[in-house]
Amino acid sequence: MQKTINQLSDAAIPIDDDDWGSDRQVSAENALAKFVIDNAGIDWFETQLSTIEGSKLSVEEGIELIRSQFVKHYKGK
Repeated sequence: MQKTINQLSDAAIPIDDDDWGSDRQVSAENALAKFVIDNAGIDWFETQLSTIEGSKLSVEEGIELIRSQFVKHYKGK
């Protein structure tokens, strides 16, 4: 599961400024969100989004937060 979250997170991070919001980047971000929701639940995902929005994190920082929290969340499971 950690390999999958890492792959999805890496793919969701914009490659450069031109890639931010591109079809490729948005699709990758949606795939990451779907994986997280399917495995951790919508409530957990929404909590992470609230933290990201409240902290005004960049896309890259938000993706990294979700990745790190997901790994911590599933480490003992």
